[in-house]
Amino acid sequence: MSGAVYHCPYCIVGGQYRPMIPLGQSDEYRCGGCGHMIVESNPFYVCTCFRCKATRAKEYGREALQETSGSRTRRGHHSLLSRLSRE
Repeated sequence: MSGAVYHCPYCIVGGQYRPMIPLGQSDEYRCGGCGHMIVESNPFYVCTCFRCKATRAKEYGREALQETSGSRTRRGHHSLLSRLSRE
């Protein structure tokens, strides 16, 4: 944990962006208002809070919601299993 203060890009408290809460000794931070999350050491982390999902859905369409929820992975896994069982 670096001691940096991160702010939620969605929630405003007292005219300022809400500070995010560090989760234990890890480098993860979560907003107490909407659940938005960041991982300091992973710039590729994709937050799955409802506001991030809605933003991705608006920008990229419905497919963005399916990717982050894992449904695409499950579907792919099941189709692979069904193909293997047929062989």
